[in-house]
Amino acid sequence: MKRLAVIVSALALLLYGPVPGAAVEPSEAPPDIIVVMLDDMGAEADVDIRVMERLPHIRALFLPDTTAGTSGGMSLDLFGETPLCCPGRAAFLTGQHTRRHGVDRLDARRLDATQTIATALDAVGYHTVQIGKYLNKAALLTDHTPPGWDRVAMFKAGTADGSSSEWWVNDIVQTRPAFMNDSVRQRAVRWLQTAPPDAPLFMWLAPTAPHRSSVDLEPVVSVRDRGDARCADIPPFRPPSYGYAAFPEGWPLVKVCESLLTVDRMVGAMRAKAALAGRDPIWIMTSDNGMAWGIHGYPQKNAPWATRLPFHVAGPGIVPGHVDAMQSQMDLASTIAELGGAVMPWAQAQSFTPALFGRPWSGREQLLEDHPKSPLSWGDDSGMLMASWSAIRTRDRRLIRWADGREELYQIGHDPWEQQDLAATEPDVRAELGGRLDELLAGAE
Repeated sequence: MKRLAVIVSALALLLYGPVPGAAVEPSEAPPDIIVVMLDDMGAEADVDIRVMERLPHIRALFLPDTTAGTSGGMSLDLFGETPLCCPGRAAFLTGQHTRRHGVDRLDARRLDATQTIATALDAVGYHTVQIGKYLNKAALLTDHTPPGWDRVAMFKAGTADGSSSEWWVNDIVQTRPAFMNDSVRQRAVRWLQTAPPDAPLFMWLAPTAPHRSSVDLEPVVSVRDRGDARCADIPPFRPPSYGYAAFPEGWPLVKVCESLLTVDRMVGAMRAKAALAGRDPIWIMTSDNGMAWGIHGYPQKNAPWATRLPFHVAGPGIVPGHVDAMQSQMDLASTIAELGGAVMPWAQAQSFTPALFGRPWSGREQLLEDHPKSPLSWGDDSGMLMASWSAIRTRDRRLIRWADGREELYQIGHDPWEQQDLAATEPDVRAELGGRLDELLAGAE
């Protein structure tokens, strides 16, 4: 049977709301929470929606369907502070700015794994599970069972076509002959089935889709999904600020879509298994970082035009629709902790739990975007070796500051694709936002 206490907990939040700065009082049975974190999935111009519409299980969970009479889930505007795999994952885990958690490059050793959402939830009785990609260079870790996680299946390495992969399963190396992301699904279903029935469940599922292969720089697609008709006619991504010569007609999304069909099967299988187990979890789907995908000529991440993230949530008590609120990726940690009745005293984030349950919520008035270390994360196909940068984003403006002191100013309310730089024509606004950016950077340490 479904766990009634989950609904009671959600209704309590709806009626009374959380105490600002404090955790929600844990109920008799806090909600199960399953996070599906994609790898390198952009969300500009609702490209995530365009792909999700082709994925039946994900579409049924998160998107409204008037024909079927389903209302779908909730979304809001989520931005990553540092658009790169490890910094983004560390922000999600710690609820901290990049300059505080220190994972400013692709190196798992830089993360303090004793202060994460896993340790916080584990402390209040959650059964915690991590399956899939953890942080880059995990092979350099001396222990592949990070604190706070009860069960860990951490991706180690895989073949270029994804047909076989190696894993640390509770720190023991195992080889799986199945397609890598199918292995995530198989283990996730099995571990959900065998999770302690009397404990709330937190699962972080991290497939590698739609990350690009090291061989042809295209998303890795299983043999089963190549040429799938559901993805065949999806148009390329070509916004007004697009300018990537390698794909002049726009960034191709067919293989992005095809690679996510394995994730779609996982969501479908997990929903079915959760129902059989009497669990009704809160589902969250997001990405570790966004992608520029040709905006201003930048093909990948690292760039200031790769910070927007997909964010979709559904489950008991979640009010469907889009909330016009701006949040930082690190706020996910505090939100999940509050849902589970846990505390994260080390976090610098704010919970947006009220938004999930339909209470008034305006979001952040400003947020920091910051790339203190900015090497190219994959090859040099952009031809643009970037320096570090930082930015302040408000609801209407965005100021970008490069390492050499050069600044760009955009009025994103009227110029969402940031095609008209106003830095020279609006010096007062530039100076005012520059001062606020300095304050954000100082507070991020």
